[in-house]
Amino acid sequence: MPAIIEYYAPGDRLSFTVAAGQSVVGGNLVEFAAAGTIQPAGADSALCLGVAAYDGAAGDVVTVINDGVVSLLSAHGSTLAPGTRIICAAAGAFKGANATATYAANDVNKQVGWTLASIVTATSGLVKLTLG
Repeated sequence: MPAIIEYYAPGDRLSFTVAAGQSVVGGNLVEFAAAGTIQPAGADSALCLGVAAYDGAAGDVVTVINDGVVSLLSAHGSTLAPGTRIICAAAGAFKGANATATYAANDVNKQVGWTLASIVTATSGLVKLTLG
């Protein structure tokens, strides 16, 4: 039986090139674009990779965090309670999954994480990522 080679261990940070014509903002969610590149995550994305560790323009290499606790910007229309399941909103922000008709309870491919405290709209708050 051939050996299995583990290229990345859980918790490792991965680096990706920002796609042509795109830019990413540190602290925002990113998704696959094409051929190993990233772009800001779109609303209800099932391709979310994690959180950009810092800003990057097209062609820049950016580290993506996909595990742990991070501070993310909420785009939800109201305050999110602690323990709210979250998914991608437009332009790399996030929203509560329980308030959107496009999220099915068993659609774990869209889940990004859970809020750890109350988060008010258009402010940042702590999120436990569940992507790693």
